[in-house]
Amino acid sequence: FGKSMRQMLKEKLSSKILEEIYPVIVKADGNIAKHPLRVENIPENFEFYPHGVAALGGLGKNEKEMPLVLVVNHRSDVDALEIFHVRSNDESDYTLVHEKSVLHPLLFNVNDCVFVDRNNVYCTNWRSNPTGSLMDAIEVYGQMPWNNVVHCNLETSGCEVVAEGIRMANGIEISKDGLNVFVVATMDKAVLVYARNNKDNSLDKVASIPTNALCDNLVWDGEGTTYLTFLDDSCVYWRLISHIALYKQLF
Repeated sequence: FGKSMRQMLKEKLSSKILEEIYPVIVKADGNIAKHPLRVENIPENFEFYPHGVAALGGLGKNEKEMPLVLVVNHRSDVDALEIFHVRSNDESDYTLVHEKSVLHPLLFNVNDCVFVDRNNVYCTNWRSNPTGSLMDAIEVYGQMPWNNVVHCNLETSGCEVVAEGIRMANGIEISKDGLNVFVVATMDKAVLVYARNNKDNSLDKVASIPTNALCDNLVWDGEGTTYLTFLDDSCVYWRLISHIALYKQLF
């Protein structure tokens, strides 16, 4: 049934990928600049095959804490969350410093993550079986609701399932106030809306926004609008924006 995603990544991506990272900085005036990014504190024999990325904090001089970057890493034998902090001396000098790796049995086939704060993240598992296996083919082509969202504490490396029964859990975002989590359910052609309990980080599904497209990732623009990438020809942006606006009025 084909190669696993980990096999394909290892064949296609260079083990020296960390030496080839260039952050793209979009400035307030709209200008785009690409700067070399140094990487420090990398463990010996470190495998790095990146997928989803999440960030917390800004690069401004007035920031009180160093910004964090979380990268989903599909190692050849297991998935891991790689935590880095960004050190910058000026607008053209950035260093990515590896802090720790988070591994857990529930981080099985991770797609995307989002920060709640410096110690808590939510991650989507987009497949429940090894990619390329018979059960994976049954899951994908049968559109089985076998995927989940996990909450992980980066300080303790503990994880727990907080939402399940999802058909291909993909991109994930959190509202600015931290009260709602949005998950792309690709095979459902929907964005699932969850109310978040800020005491125990549990999630309660409260709405499903139809997209009429096989959507992939989503991102907030900071002003209350979300944008999605999708895998077919349906133009769904305005429909989704209007649904989210209605959702905010109702709840």
